Amino acid sequence: SSRIYNTGDSSSDNGRRPVRARQSSSYNGDDDDDESANRTRSNAEPPKDKYVVSQEAYSAQTRAATMVRSVENLLSMVADIKRAYLVNDTNTLVAMADRRRQLLEERIRATRNEIEALNSTLDTAVRELEAVYYNSKYVK
Repeated sequence: SSRIYNTGDSSSDNGRRPVRARQSSSYNGDDDDDESANRTRSNAEPPKDKYVVSQEAYSAQTRAATMVRSVENLLSMVADIKRAYLVNDTNTLVAMADRRRQLLEERIRATRNEIEALNSTLDTAVRELEAVYYNSKYVK
């Protein structure tokens, strides 16, 4: 037959399975084969002690704190840029000043019209008083 067989020391049928079948079973998580289990254990990292774990945790916390600080700095720079844009945006400032000037001019016009109306009412009242005073029989 054209299949490649591994005839290791294993006394079970797993030693007679084709190499590809054993490889696919190890990829699928089937660890029935003693040799694949030994291979997996030899390639795996040794268990970590408390010092290595604490070092990795400290490193992760440091990276996270650095990222948080960087994001805060970035947000503050964005806020500063927005503020600078609003303060230094000449088109917006000119438009705001024009709107304010137009509003003040309208109020000034309304006040002047009101004053003219009051002046004409006052002139009419003074003329009426003068007419009454000069036409009065008590003043002569």
